[in-house]
Amino acid sequence: MKYVSPLTEDETVRLNDIVKNGPCSRGRHRAHYILLSSDGYTINETADIFKVERRAVSSRIDAWTEFSFDGQPSERQAGKTYRRREKKAVEPLRENPRSVKTVIAEPAVITGETVSADTLKRLTVSVDLIWWRVRKSVKAKRDEDEFAKAENEIEELKKRLICDWNCHNFRH
Repeated sequence: MKYVSPLTEDETVRLNDIVKNGPCSRGRHRAHYILLSSDGYTINETADIFKVERRAVSSRIDAWTEFSFDGQPSERQAGKTYRRREKKAVEPLRENPRSVKTVIAEPAVITGETVSADTLKRLTVSVDLIWWRVRKSVKAKRDEDEFAKAENEIEELKKRLICDWNCHNFRH
């Protein structure tokens, strides 16, 4: 059975304060899970009391065992941490917008976490950057005869446009 080790008096007072005065119900419930576990309630009993899944209580007990009060951030703090990590992941995107492999490797060095290419693309949209996949060149794939004809057509159209423009300006 998984239980929380006995709590100190300070921890008990702080957890009771969170249960009574916490800003969000989720944080109050999490603090209550820890208090019940320290009082000898099993994970299943606690899950039944709060009408949650067993793994929710179990993961909260694991977080408490590992991080104590740092393992129970409020919803706002968790979002701030996530946004800070996002900002760190976006910085290399601004420096190397076309080097995907470099950008994917840098956040792992900075934050200690890996970031997928899809996540980076989603981040680029959220910070108003544009992610383009640029083909280096299609010169090897083009038909030279058709290309020369197209260039000639473009030149003729430009000449016609200039002629039409000049004729139009003289009439008015």
